Amino acid sequence: MKTGILAGLFLFALPAFSGEHALGAHVHGTVKLALAVEANTMDVDFDGPSESLIGFEHAPKSDKDKAIFNGSKNLWEKKLLTILTPAADLGCKIAESSFVQEIEGTHADIEAKAKISCAKNLAGTELKISLIKAFSHIKKLKVEVLSASTTSVEISKPEQTIKL
Repeated sequence: MKTGILAGLFLFALPAFSGEHALGAHVHGTVKLALAVEANTMDVDFDGPSESLIGFEHAPKSDKDKAIFNGSKNLWEKKLLTILTPAADLGCKIAESSFVQEIEGTHADIEAKAKISCAKNLAGTELKISLIKAFSHIKKLKVEVLSASTTSVEISKPEQTIKL
């Protein structure tokens, strides 16, 4: 119960942390990752311009576009722990996940969410983030972590480890 409340408050408060509306800022190459960590659970919210994640801002029409979108969706929903990688001994699994393209006029965003459940407490552990490596159009990744304290970091390397 506490995790749900914490995650809800965190995701509601995220625009205040970033100083902009969560979906209001549409800057190509820049995406946001929000992590709410409590005990053995991590709620993940990942969003940004569709172009920054899949390379285009229209609904996938061609076979090539559909393959790119479906490959990215599969990576997020099935292989998330290869791009957001906690220590193996924590026994983490993807409890739920979604990857949706939202189109508004000439702009499109990707809204991806996940809940990761672990056998051990995540507090004070490290998380390897490989989103820039996995999604090659990302130039800058803004990360907000809410755990015992709030941490903000900007990542521009293909892989970086952060403390939860």
